[in-house]
Amino acid sequence: MSFESSPFAALSTEETNTELKQIELIDNARSKSHIDDLDSLEQKQRYLMRFWQRRDPKPNTARNERRQRFMQQVQYANQRYSTNFAEGWNTDRGRALLQYGRPSEIEPHLYDKDKAPHEIWIYDNIRGEGRSRFVFADRKGYGRFELIHSTVSGETSMPNWKQILQQ
Repeated sequence: MSFESSPFAALSTEETNTELKQIELIDNARSKSHIDDLDSLEQKQRYLMRFWQRRDPKPNTARNERRQRFMQQVQYANQRYSTNFAEGWNTDRGRALLQYGRPSEIEPHLYDKDKAPHEIWIYDNIRGEGRSRFVFADRKGYGRFELIHSTVSGETSMPNWKQILQQ
């Protein structure tokens, strides 16, 4: 498929920039430096096209199943986790969803006495991590759940997260 006939050529500036920010969540830090070097809209659109072509599980088909699944996850994150402050994909819970997929289990603790509303996400399937957890808390009461603890390498880790919930 040529660039001109691809869906990427039809993306607006806003759509292109948003999707570039979204893929940064699932790509490595090296790609961020490449994205920052892109000047024109067409360069950014072509980057998106190459990014998704490299990840297409069935390149001989018209649609890119991996991109389609990713965009469905973005839509799901927006429906579930959007706030007055950010679209769902751009929240801590949305980022975790896009990076690691849907958790195996969610323990909601929205009305615990003497504790900030929080959710514990449990994953059984994060590669190289074993059973993992993420703790998101709405410590200020605005509906903005922020990651306060995770057992996943490279994520926020606060061993005293239970005490933080009581503040």
